[in-house]
Amino acid sequence: MLLGVGDAARGGAGDGDGARPDDATELELVCAERDELARRLDELTSSRLHRLLARCRRVLGGGIRFGPRRPAVLPVSPVEPEIEPSLPVESGAAGDVETEPLVPLEVVAPDEATPSALVIDARHPTPDRDAGSRYTTGIVEALEDLGHRVAFLADDGAATPDPDLVFGEVHVVHHPIDVLALLRQWSATLEVVVLCRGSVAARHLALVRTSVPDATVVFSPHDLVFLREGRRAELEPVSARLVDAHREIELGNVRASDVTIVPSTHELALLRELCPEARVHLVPIRETPRATEADHCPDGRSGIVFVGGFAHAPNVDAVHWLVDEIMPKVWEVTPDATVDVIGADPPPDLESVDERVRIRGWVPDLAAEYDGARVVVAPLRFGAGAKGKISEAMAAGVPVVTTTVGAEGMGIVPGDHAIVADGERPFAQAVVQLFDDDGLWTHLAARAAEQVAVHHGAEAVRDALAAAIDDAPGRSPRPD
Repeated sequence: MLLGVGDAARGGAGDGDGARPDDATELELVCAERDELARRLDELTSSRLHRLLARCRRVLGGGIRFGPRRPAVLPVSPVEPEIEPSLPVESGAAGDVETEPLVPLEVVAPDEATPSALVIDARHPTPDRDAGSRYTTGIVEALEDLGHRVAFLADDGAATPDPDLVFGEVHVVHHPIDVLALLRQWSATLEVVVLCRGSVAARHLALVRTSVPDATVVFSPHDLVFLREGRRAELEPVSARLVDAHREIELGNVRASDVTIVPSTHELALLRELCPEARVHLVPIRETPRATEADHCPDGRSGIVFVGGFAHAPNVDAVHWLVDEIMPKVWEVTPDATVDVIGADPPPDLESVDERVRIRGWVPDLAAEYDGARVVVAPLRFGAGAKGKISEAMAAGVPVVTTTVGAEGMGIVPGDHAIVADGERPFAQAVVQLFDDDGLWTHLAARAAEQVAVHHGAEAVRDALAAAIDDAPGRSPRPD
């Protein structure tokens, strides 16, 4: 249920790192991001955007609206843009926090003959831990495939791990950093700026617009928070104002960007309906198909696997539903079935469940887990975006049982690519069926792998991103 002003909101794990703040705190942070976006646009943009902001102010309580296009050249306001201070970094004794001063940017200057791209995400990607990171790395790799020299900036101010672990040749910008200096240094060749997630876009969109007005601004929400949290409200108390604030920020980012990319056909249709003037494109999660024809055999496989990071609230709800409601019905028919729960930061209360449920925590390489699994389950009751855990299992050639929410927007044909079941009893019956029916198992495994190869391969992602960028206002068609 949605909670109005003054209603108590229940805490829980969120989709970011660490514990989820309570709704009141998160509402303050989200509204602050909204207000900062409006303030900085007011200070930094041209008279044309001033007129658009008048529309924004009229509806700040119900949705920020921006015009569909930006001028080909956006003049900088006579007021010098305010340089954003770096985020606090931990130092000294536990609990002490100090802010490091901005330092000049020291990076290798871009090759003037090579177009460059900048990708900013909320944190450094950890593709072995969460699907959002895998989506970001897929975008980075696609930009490289399109011939761009790519720089990446994590917006959390944290120490950056070894970039070679994720990005190879991509230039990873370290904190503390002067973002304005970065944009100016790369401005001569900077063609594309990708802003990942709503808070990142709200924080940097105005600065990007004025510093590199000719660059194409791409907004990548990964999943729509207002959609996810609105669905969550159907199961547990969620602040209505918090959902509305996320909606304002995300739709405002869609309207203010040149192009928005989403991994789900459902969110593609939703954003095109809510923002008909915006350019919205489908760019799927990038997967590497690894299943061969020899893998499409159920012999020697056993057990059920659930994969999901538990800093993401839908996964916490899903695993509790699986263990508390679904598995008892599976065990009525298949009492020896085991469940491996894999993912970072599992809820502590799962430790005391049935001995047939193994809480594995984070596993660095899932190949062996998929190779031995009989079924992968994704019992998601709420969420948004495309579910990386599902496309990853399909790429490995393991049949998946999921819900309507889990399969949404991924082009999955129920009964052909995966089994889709809602409700404890139907879900349990689908799991049991895959233990008993080798013919169905083999069909789903083969068809799922084919689906991923066609729609989630490197070429498909590259071509989809190229089409999105080329659709931006003022861009010339890409040469063949």
